[in-house]
Amino acid sequence: MTIDRLQPGIYQIHSYTGSDIALDLSGGDLKSILGFPAHQGSNQKWELSPLGKGYSIQSLHTNDYLTIEDGLSNLTPVVASPYPVSWVLAPFDAIGSIWRITWPNTKLTIGLPNVVENELNTLARLVEIDSFGSRSLWRFVPQKGTPEEVTAAASSDLKAASALPESLTTTDTKVGDDGSLTITTTTTTVITTSTRVAKTIA
Repeated sequence: MTIDRLQPGIYQIHSYTGSDIALDLSGGDLKSILGFPAHQGSNQKWELSPLGKGYSIQSLHTNDYLTIEDGLSNLTPVVASPYPVSWVLAPFDAIGSIWRITWPNTKLTIGLPNVVENELNTLARLVEIDSFGSRSLWRFVPQKGTPEEVTAAASSDLKAASALPESLTTTDTKVGDDGSLTITTTTTTVITTSTRVAKTIA
């Protein structure tokens, strides 16, 4: 049996690159959409709801939706916005385990064109279908519970993690006017704080 539609519900959206990378709402600006190592935070939980012939994709963290803002073209960044749009979820295989997230009536799909091994904080962008292989394919991993239950569980996990005394690492992302992405990672221990600025990704 061929599966051509996903069930509405809550999902974590994983890149099909072979790495454990998920679609992530940036904690730095609550707007940029990144490929980031998978965790249980609510900024990696997305609710799919029918919208026209497609789906809206809504963050459980802010209730904003996946969309774009700078014009419909190849390599346009994907962002979060209060305004929903309808995405086409097109199966890549017959059993519905791999999907493309496509802008309607185009050959543009959400991908991670710059993601490489050991460089996982990369902007999600619209890319031309088939131009980036597995970097524009996704697995939708169902999450159990209502949006409120999933969000509460994610919040509880984060509180437990922050209670650990050994160290705390935070990552901040900023998008420049030219579309470049700068990532700053800060690690704090009991007696020291070190800050490292990653290279800028054009």
